[in-house]
Amino acid sequence: MSSLPKYASVLDYRRLSALLVGFLALLLAHWIGHLYRIGPAVSLWFPPSGLGITLTLWLGPVGALLTALASITMAPLWGSNGWARMVGLGDAIEPLIAWFLYIKCFRASLSLSTVRDAVSFLLTIPVAACMSSAIVGNLIFILLGKSSIEHLDANIGNWWLGNAVGVLSITPTALLLLGPYLQSWLSGRPLSKYEPCQVFKGWNSLEFALIIFLSMCTAWLTVLQSVDSSFALQQLSLLHFIPIIWAATRFGTTGGMLIATLTVMITLLDYIILYPNALYLSKFPVDADWLVVHKLSLLVQCAVGLLVGVAMTEKEATLVAITEEKVKSREFQIRAGLGDKLFQLNRLLREKNQQLEKTAQELNILNGELTHTGDLLMERNQELERFVYVVSHDLKAPLRAITNLSEWIEDDFKAILPAENRKQMELLRARVKRMESLIDGLLSYSRIGRMEVEEESVNVAELLSEILDSIAPPPTFIIEISSPLPTLYTKRLLLSQIFTNLISNAIKHHPRPDGEINIGAIDKGDDYEFWVSDDGNGIAKEDQERIFGIFQTLSRQSDRENTGIGLSIVKKILEIEGGKISLESELGKGSTFRFTWPKTMKSSH
Repeated sequence: MSSLPKYASVLDYRRLSALLVGFLALLLAHWIGHLYRIGPAVSLWFPPSGLGITLTLWLGPVGALLTALASITMAPLWGSNGWARMVGLGDAIEPLIAWFLYIKCFRASLSLSTVRDAVSFLLTIPVAACMSSAIVGNLIFILLGKSSIEHLDANIGNWWLGNAVGVLSITPTALLLLGPYLQSWLSGRPLSKYEPCQVFKGWNSLEFALIIFLSMCTAWLTVLQSVDSSFALQQLSLLHFIPIIWAATRFGTTGGMLIATLTVMITLLDYIILYPNALYLSKFPVDADWLVVHKLSLLVQCAVGLLVGVAMTEKEATLVAITEEKVKSREFQIRAGLGDKLFQLNRLLREKNQQLEKTAQELNILNGELTHTGDLLMERNQELERFVYVVSHDLKAPLRAITNLSEWIEDDFKAILPAENRKQMELLRARVKRMESLIDGLLSYSRIGRMEVEEESVNVAELLSEILDSIAPPPTFIIEISSPLPTLYTKRLLLSQIFTNLISNAIKHHPRPDGEINIGAIDKGDDYEFWVSDDGNGIAKEDQERIFGIFQTLSRQSDRENTGIGLSIVKKILEIEGGKISLESELGKGSTFRFTWPKTMKSSH
């Protein structure tokens, strides 16, 4: 609460400062106006009018009172002394009428942002207020005997023109350039939309300087004609339209009125330069009729500049508003379109989520069924393993009994048993042995893909050495390793089964005891390709597919102890582990079995 009185005192100080500066400016304006005096209280350019109205529009009626006090103070300069000085009170009429009509009646804006504001300004201030001041002032001077009624119409016209030019050359420019700053300073509130230097933002400084130069040239050429040619003065005075209209169309209201103010002031300065004796003469040394034409031309040009500038500014504001509206409309359409798309995407997303939930439920059901099926499969495998074991045991038991019984019969009747019967006993035991081998092969074949085999580092050369030791080929057989063999991380047992079956078959089915077997390998990128070749009888083209079937053999069963299941085991192992086997053979030229073995195992059992 203690800060409020302090804040109020600051605002009061600012208001008093503004009043003091305004009063001093009014005194200076009276002195300048007196330089261009063309009659009693009549001036070619009366700046106190424009300054007094500006202060009243800013500060209210106190501005009119300040104008009256300045007029009373400067009355002796205009030839009024004593009680006649009180005629200066009449100068308060003009700003009061302007304030009342423009602010209270028309409720127009001080920003002059619309054509309505500009028309209201011209009708209420240069026309109504200045004309009222001219009429009242001249009547007072007639009553005081300072003017004659015969010159009333001329004096009223000159008075009105001087005041109107003073108003149009000062008030609009001051309102546009200084008004927002002053109002903000007096109220203590920061500027909202009117920031420093923003009024000149976007202006082409070179173009504006060119306009000022053109205004200076036209003003000087016009003033020069006041020496000896009233007609030339009238014609050339119209040249002021060019810079004023140019500035109004290019830079809006502020640019147009700023050039209008500069044009009037430059013109008046040129008059002083051309007629320096006006500084001490009681009357301006130029024919008043000539000056009236020039003043009227300046007045019209200022008024047109104001209207054109406001119209251009309003048009630009309208275009900006239309553009903003289009942008907003387009933005609304885009937002609406995006909203529709977003709605559709949300709907589609909900549908997909529902489908995913349904799929997840189905997958859960399938997973449960798969788990149940896996459990059942494991249970069936275990039952199958038990069954195979039982069947193998039950089948082998009578075979062993047959073998034992044949041996017992042969021992008991050795003395009387003919050689042919002993040979039949040996054949019987060979058949029994073959049947046991067949049962063992079936057991191994059934376990492929069901038994768990660990992976380990395998040196293939060492593995082959172990296999050859277990097979024990005839010493006359030649086993040759024709290429370096790899070391890989794989399932040793399965790879051993493949090599064992292939090498055993090559030895078993070779027609000679001095056969030759070649083993090698080659790197194929993701796989190794191994081969086992022999120089035996070879295999006919039509039999090359059949030999991989179970229980298929090309030898006579009576001559060979062959089950026909070894190559079936090899093929099944390779199919499960991701390898392939092929045969290259011709009758009489030996056989070559090639198989691929993956470097990375396809499955783990």
